[in-house]
Amino acid sequence: MRTWTLLEIIPQASFLQLTVAFATVCCFHVLYARHKRISISYVPGPEKSDPFFGNLTDLYFKEAGESQIRWQEEYGQVFKVYGLLGEEYLMISDPKAIQHVYTNSHSFVLQKHTRNLLRMLFGPTLGVADVDDHRRQRRVMQPAFGFSHLRNLLPVFIRHTQKLVQVLKQEIAGDSDRQSLKIDVYDYTSRVTLDITGDAAFEHQFGALDNKQDKLKAVMRKLEAQSLGNDSKYQLFATFVAELLPETITQMIHQLPIKKYKYISQTRDTITGIAAEVMAEKQDEMKKGLEGGKDLMSLLLRANAREDPQRRMSDEEITSGITTITFAGYTTTASTLAFALWELAKNPEIQGRLREEILQAKRDALKSTSIDEIPFSHYEKMPLLTALIKETLRIHPVVFTRARQAVEDEVIPLSEPLKLPSGNSMTEIPVSKGQNVWINISGYNRLPRVFGNNVHDFDIDRWLDNKLDDIPGLVGVYSNLISFGHGPHACIGWRFSLLEAQTVIVELLSNFEFRLPENYKGVRRTGAATMIPTIPGDRGAGTRLDLEISTLPDCKHS
Repeated sequence: MRTWTLLEIIPQASFLQLTVAFATVCCFHVLYARHKRISISYVPGPEKSDPFFGNLTDLYFKEAGESQIRWQEEYGQVFKVYGLLGEEYLMISDPKAIQHVYTNSHSFVLQKHTRNLLRMLFGPTLGVADVDDHRRQRRVMQPAFGFSHLRNLLPVFIRHTQKLVQVLKQEIAGDSDRQSLKIDVYDYTSRVTLDITGDAAFEHQFGALDNKQDKLKAVMRKLEAQSLGNDSKYQLFATFVAELLPETITQMIHQLPIKKYKYISQTRDTITGIAAEVMAEKQDEMKKGLEGGKDLMSLLLRANAREDPQRRMSDEEITSGITTITFAGYTTTASTLAFALWELAKNPEIQGRLREEILQAKRDALKSTSIDEIPFSHYEKMPLLTALIKETLRIHPVVFTRARQAVEDEVIPLSEPLKLPSGNSMTEIPVSKGQNVWINISGYNRLPRVFGNNVHDFDIDRWLDNKLDDIPGLVGVYSNLISFGHGPHACIGWRFSLLEAQTVIVELLSNFEFRLPENYKGVRRTGAATMIPTIPGDRGAGTRLDLEISTLPDCKHS
């Protein structure tokens, strides 16, 4: 029997009527849900800046995190913002509240729109799995991200980073009139992280640094460009309508001939198709008794084979996990690296101190091993390098807000009482099923009680005495930072990302000096799927961060 699609049932001419009907349903759904829900109207917060969009235009059209930080200074660690049609969102940066929401991941889940898009793009990946599936998948995947396996991947990181150094030196040498060159550092950090992640994840050679033509690279880069996000009120409206409608209706919408959804579907077919081909080859190698590679997919397949059949990951779950790691890993690390180099260009004194630490570490390595490559165990023993990464994650959180939705009635505890306009205070906030809770990462990273009084300054010295690591009762998997989340859903690849960033910084500062270019226009921290660097006033230019780069005199590290 033939299966009819939504497109065949609904004529093209009725799309406008369908849109109006959806909007009407949306309005009634919001009003009905709000009527049943426990109100958080008593929570202080900014007035609506738009009668229809509430505070969403401030949150999405201004610099990433700007409004959240400003409102936190005015209203505190817990405040309320308005969404579409007056929908109330709870914004939290209180450490105890964040810890509760992250830890109770069965009660606070990804919003429907985000969950559906991730499932459309990557399939049954770790980020959208229910509690039992998430626990099962993470059990299999976790060992691949341990220290012993990361140690084996370090040569992959170094090889591609040294390739980046060669490419940059060739480009500088090609400009015979000058000793330096103006480059878009984000272009280069995204290319090297794509090459590293593809090779380390499943031995796929993107060839981004060589400008190699690669189908998977093309869709990844296009997907990155598409993620520039909600740059119009229409797109903002569409995004939040999808969140407010029942999930069955949003799944039907995804069948419509909307450019965004068609592209996502095509992208998923390409990404998962190539990953499936690689996985099939590796499975054949395992059947033949071959040792297999040290990449994450090979490790995952071997670990999965050792599991009880009832607990194993399916082939689709494995390819979904690897492609998610590849895309999410390269984009977030690329932005973090670009912002770190920008800060070093603005602070030549810090750049000089860090370079000397790196060169000394290479001199020490040369004496003990006859190779000027820093051993795996020494990366965490370089205090300035570690401090630079931490401070970049704090000031420039690539994931600056995380949205969750309560799926049952809950009570969120607070570490500090919430002062109400009435003069009373609360030590916990009751929320109803359906309440949206936004974790204000940008705001949390500027809390004086956690990071000191000069929270708006880029200051790596705050990390050098280790006092920040000793504050009890805070959150995060890395030095009280929540860039990688917290609890059972914390980023599984956070150590991978840190080592990758450290490796790139080490090789770049060993060979180059970074400065702000002439006619410097500044950098805009634009909120998209993640925080990305763009040129102020020129969103059409896409992701871009221009710096001046010059080759250092030959360093023999001796």
